[in-house]
Amino acid sequence: MKNFALLICFLFLTIVAYSQNNSATFYMDKAQKEFDKRNYDEALTTLSYAIIELPDSLVLYLMRGALYDGFKMYPEAIQDYSKAL
Repeated sequence: MKNFALLICFLFLTIVAYSQNNSATFYMDKAQKEFDKRNYDEALTTLSYAIIELPDSLVLYLMRGALYDGFKMYPEAIQDYSKAL
C-alpha cells in the first residue's frame, strides 16, 4: 500500500514537473524511471543531484521528500517538505 501511495505521488509530481523548466523535467523523468524499476536508491541519488543543480525546484524537494518518507527517513522528509512550502 505504501508503494502504491508513493507511485501516485510520483505520478502527480511528474505531471506538475512539466510546468517547470526542462532541466527539472529531465531529472524528474530519470528519477521516475528508476522508481518504476524499483531502483529507489538510484531515484534518491538522482533527485539529490537534481536539487544541487536546481535548488529552487519545489517539485524535486517534494519527490525526494516522498522517497525519504518511503525509506522512513522522517527528519529528512520533513526537511524537504518544509523547503517545498
